[in-house]
Amino acid sequence: MPAILVIAVILLAACGRWTDRAAEDQNGLDDMALEDFDPENAELMAAFRRTGCFGHCPIFRVRFYRGGVATFNGEAFVEPLGIHLGKFDKSRLESLIKEAFDMGFFDMADNYPIERDYYIPDMSNTITTLVFNNLEKTVNHNNAGPSELEEIEQKLQELVDKINWEPDEKRGVTR
Repeated sequence: MPAILVIAVILLAACGRWTDRAAEDQNGLDDMALEDFDPENAELMAAFRRTGCFGHCPIFRVRFYRGGVATFNGEAFVEPLGIHLGKFDKSRLESLIKEAFDMGFFDMADNYPIERDYYIPDMSNTITTLVFNNLEKTVNHNNAGPSELEEIEQKLQELVDKINWEPDEKRGVTR
């Protein structure tokens, strides 16, 4: 009888670990450990960049990789500064990319405004790159872009803001 009790306890404990593991896998944050991440061998899902302006605009670059790891390079007027790594919800980004595809992102112009006469040089640009199936599209947005583009940018920014960034001392100086 005690042997059956021990086996039952072991099985229940294993089920608990399986449930925890399944929950981690579902939120897309359990693919790759940060210390194992190598951007040279990682597949890009998306990139998001904000450039400078003649004021205090945040300047940074983010790259999201298929393994669920993102790189962040904070250059000015943003926290954190320097090169950092973080895990993100991969399923959320996959849904966002699919939504962007459905919204026509891959058919948008490469630059906004389309007419260069309306480009505002002292305004920050947002540069968005998305990869969907075998398609890769980059859009440089200064102003006068479609509302769908602004919605995609907002959702990417929200994803960036939710990441817990850790300094990446292997790949660059952190400030």
